[in-house]
Amino acid sequence: MKNRILFISLAVVLALSVGLIGCGREEVPEYNLTISSTEGGSVTTPGEGTSTYDEGTDVDLVAVADEGYVFEEWVGDVGTIANVGDATTTITMNDNYSITATFRAEQIRIGGIFDVTGELAAMGDLIAQGAILAVEEINADGGVLGTELVLVIEDGATSADTGFNAYKKLVEVNEVRVIVGPMLSVAVMSSGAYAQDMQVPMVSPSSTSALVHIQPWTDWAFRTCAADHAQATVLAQIITEEGYQTAAILVVDDMYMGGIGFELLVTEILKAADVEIVASARCEPGQPDYLTELNAIKDTNPDVIVQVGYHTDSAALIFEQAAAVGLDTIPWLVAEGAYGLDAETYPAAAAFMAGTNLLGCTLVPEEVVVPEYTAFVERYEARWGESPGIYCDTVYDAVKLIALAIEKAGVYDGKAIKEALYEVGVDYAGASGTITWDEKGDRVGLTYGIWKLVYDEEKDEYEYVILYNVEF
Repeated sequence: MKNRILFISLAVVLALSVGLIGCGREEVPEYNLTISSTEGGSVTTPGEGTSTYDEGTDVDLVAVADEGYVFEEWVGDVGTIANVGDATTTITMNDNYSITATFRAEQIRIGGIFDVTGELAAMGDLIAQGAILAVEEINADGGVLGTELVLVIEDGATSADTGFNAYKKLVEVNEVRVIVGPMLSVAVMSSGAYAQDMQVPMVSPSSTSALVHIQPWTDWAFRTCAADHAQATVLAQIITEEGYQTAAILVVDDMYMGGIGFELLVTEILKAADVEIVASARCEPGQPDYLTELNAIKDTNPDVIVQVGYHTDSAALIFEQAAAVGLDTIPWLVAEGAYGLDAETYPAAAAFMAGTNLLGCTLVPEEVVVPEYTAFVERYEARWGESPGIYCDTVYDAVKLIALAIEKAGVYDGKAIKEALYEVGVDYAGASGTITWDEKGDRVGLTYGIWKLVYDEEKDEYEYVILYNVEF
């Protein structure tokens, strides 16, 4: 009996001892730590993914940047991270946390395609300088997203094929996500589908062809210059307002694609307004004569003739021969390529223009409507020791708008930049004027001057006179 009582007593003591020991031991909470990283690096310690730690554990964190990137900061549940701006630090586990190591590029590189060789080499050099000036000013103000902006330039060589190959190199080798250029409309046309597929938008300072405006990828091709569809619309508007019932169109089929695009768009607008196109002729630049085309037009006896071409390669001879075949009694409407024809060099053409009911369309000069243009010219001349040429202001604006779009997007991503370009391209006060893009990336709110060449008998000289302005 005593042994049994002793056994029971020992069992009770043992049970009480175990119970007391159990009551004195508290279970330690465990928490999950989820780690990720942005493009440009990774977290090597403790690695990425989700791990579990006891409460109070100090976990070492090490983030390593890839080549060309730098660590920026830790983001997320960072309240217990010792130093969020240090790639090597610790986090104390007091709860479930999710953190991300962020990285940024050491440089943000944008592409530039300028025709610094070939037929447009002189123009391309000046345009490239305008882009470089814009980049220098942006970096002087702190860069983009706190990072230096770098312009990687490729030569378009005044060629559609070379321009497209330059686009591909900038995207696939230099890994740019937005491009200034190409300059030529044919190069824009050859690169457009690729830009859409790769989601790398372009901002051309000088591609004016109306054909770009009607492409399925046109919302990836922004233009800071005035596109031909704008002045085509203005001229078509004059035709309908004047009540002309029939029209003939004479365009130069050149590598700038201005004439063909202009012809197609004017034809579309006029047909919608019930104006009959009785003749439509395409000719080559530098032809020895245009008599065949002019006589064909004369035979149709149109109410008005629309002419598109540069005075240096076609318009001067066309006007001289138009007088010879008797087309000086029909009204003419001409695109901006004829503006500036030198009367001393082409006296017969000037006499035709002044003596005929001929009106032209051109953008109102920048210095007339844009005070920012004067300031831009001063900075350009101070930097390069020469005056800017045509499209130098529009390329300057293109770079500035791209930088604003990257800042707006917050990331260097082509699709995000494209969407941001539409946001920043509203009432932007640029060197080339106020820039607002439509849904296809073309400028609206432009001021066109309707001009006539007038002969002043007292001064014995010709003068271009803006008769009135038209807003587009």
